[in-house]
Amino acid sequence: MSTPAKVSTSHQRDTSISLHPVIVLEGLDGTGKSTQIELLVKKLNAHHISTSTLDSVPKTIQQRREAYMNVNHSASNEIAKVRRQSPIVVDRYLASTLSSHFAHFPFYPFSIENWESAYGNAGLVVPSLVINIELDEEIRCKRLAARDGSLDDYEKRLVSEASFRSCMKAWLRVMSTHTIDASAMSVEELHTCIMSFVEGVL
Repeated sequence: MSTPAKVSTSHQRDTSISLHPVIVLEGLDGTGKSTQIELLVKKLNAHHISTSTLDSVPKTIQQRREAYMNVNHSASNEIAKVRRQSPIVVDRYLASTLSSHFAHFPFYPFSIENWESAYGNAGLVVPSLVINIELDEEIRCKRLAARDGSLDDYEKRLVSEASFRSCMKAWLRVMSTHTIDASAMSVEELHTCIMSFVEGVL
């Protein structure tokens, strides 16, 4: 018997646009984004864009933010061109950039009444949906441990410092249209939950 998903909806998105939808999946490493992105791309015959990697490792917090913002702008330019032909699924976008930056201080959000304005202010294409996936930390850490390769310094801090992790998760929630607690969900159940939101913007 499946356990009901814990889903919170923090914002509503005007879906009355003629272009194909842009669906962003957010969440910490190990929450299942890559698997769900693969399923979405196949299901929707969508174009996939990732902003998750950098060509080099930044030396400072500000350099890290600037590097990811440059990647976001490149992704935004690609989105503007491609969304006339097909839906787009994006692996992380502005929410990850800002949440990871603010978590270093830490600066907790109160709320963002108009979440879309953050994209407009940054000169980025506004996504149709931003779905944030959360996972019990013990489960997430087990998944990370099972991966090949060691964690970088940033990921190590996310694992070891609860306050840092908590702040980043708080920002991801307020900058997402939906947050799903996938701790008790199978891959298939999570996909079904995500598709229930995606169908509203197709």
